[in-house]
Amino acid sequence: MEDDPRSSKFRSSKLSRLLKIGGTIAKASSQIAMDKVKRSTQDAIKIAENVGETTAKIKAAREIIKSMGELKGGLMKVGQMISMTEDLLLPKEITALFASLQNTAPAMEASQVDKIFLRNFGKKPEEMFDSFNRKPIAAASIGQVHEAFIGKDQKVAIKIQYPKIVDAIKNDLSSIDMLDNLFSLFIPGKPQIRSMLEETRNVLLEECDYQNELNNIQFFKEKLEGEFKNRVHVPTPFPEYSSNEILTLEYVYGDSFDETLSYNQRTKDELGELSYHIFMYSFFNLGKIHTDPQHGNFFYNQSKITILDFGSTKKFSEMFMDHYTGLLISVERSDIELFKISAIKLEMIRENDPLEYIEKQFDLIKTIYGPFLKPGIYPIEEINPFQLVKEFFNSINLKGKKAPNEEFLLLDRANIGLFSKAKAWNSYVDWEEGRKLYRYPYSIGAIKRIVDQNQGFNPRYEY
Repeated sequence: MEDDPRSSKFRSSKLSRLLKIGGTIAKASSQIAMDKVKRSTQDAIKIAENVGETTAKIKAAREIIKSMGELKGGLMKVGQMISMTEDLLLPKEITALFASLQNTAPAMEASQVDKIFLRNFGKKPEEMFDSFNRKPIAAASIGQVHEAFIGKDQKVAIKIQYPKIVDAIKNDLSSIDMLDNLFSLFIPGKPQIRSMLEETRNVLLEECDYQNELNNIQFFKEKLEGEFKNRVHVPTPFPEYSSNEILTLEYVYGDSFDETLSYNQRTKDELGELSYHIFMYSFFNLGKIHTDPQHGNFFYNQSKITILDFGSTKKFSEMFMDHYTGLLISVERSDIELFKISAIKLEMIRENDPLEYIEKQFDLIKTIYGPFLKPGIYPIEEINPFQLVKEFFNSINLKGKKAPNEEFLLLDRANIGLFSKAKAWNSYVDWEEGRKLYRYPYSIGAIKRIVDQNQGFNPRYEY
């Protein structure tokens, strides 16, 4: 049975969600267009036009964010992803509005909470916990969080998945034209996003499996706390109080990302370096990373980081890791032959691509990665990778070109999260130290495997 589009309850059907967000996008687009026409009839200088356009987009963003928060699911997650780009894609004023989706959204009704508990455990929450707060402390894209107690002393956080959220995600991310219109509204001239949306759909559906998330939590808790001792914490899960739709975890405390911005610079430097080392260790030692870097998934206690929400993780194939490593080494050594081998395997280029196109790709990769591959202690460089990619797309004919390997999507998502945090903290980081600790040991095997698979290729260097 289709949801009633006039209802205020959670909507999962394709029709009701299309009517809601589609109407909001149409209204916002119309308002932006009207404001633009109005400005064009006025004698205003260029700066005033830009200010007016930003103001119009802020109005549109408010309407769309309100709808995203109500609909949750894939639409809300897309909004959260936009928020992670800081001022790299959109004016800060608009990105700040999307950031409101990181940890708040309208909550589901109490009766729905009871139904979910009865379906999973045959009990209402008050029958399972010594106390249960009916008012959620957070409501996000896939579920909402309640606080409770097991016994008198063990405070826990309980993630409860929205009913029919799987259907909602499938419906959202099958409506690619609608989402394309959403991105075009704020990012004119953007590249094609179809492959990105398809991979996002797969990731979101994986996030809906709380049993899978519980397994991820146990894995990363053992590995990260073992490697970083008292500097990284992953909440302890309670499997006996968890299911596919309900996840119970130790309740944790800490400062929000916004609160860390007032820390002293030494602490912000330490947080930036620790975040970088967590990423490098996870990728090169574990071959698996946490891929949901929105700010609401991290708490801070000065130089200690608590990582939340392991629904979105990625296990990388050895082939991808080897050739991504080859890509980084090719930049360090300015080795276009190694770049070509790795870029072909990663589906960034094809063997018959013109040399000019390959060289432009190589220059783009060197511009983006190069600043962080030199020795020394320094903060994030003032470059905008999104603008560089856009300029690259504008300079070439993309007809018939393949999108890069889909594994890049989640890796880039994690990279953007690391980049945006370190940039906001202005962290001075010894980037080479992280490479020596985690990447260089892996590089030995990676280069050997690349050489073994490519007869005649003989790199001019060794690790």
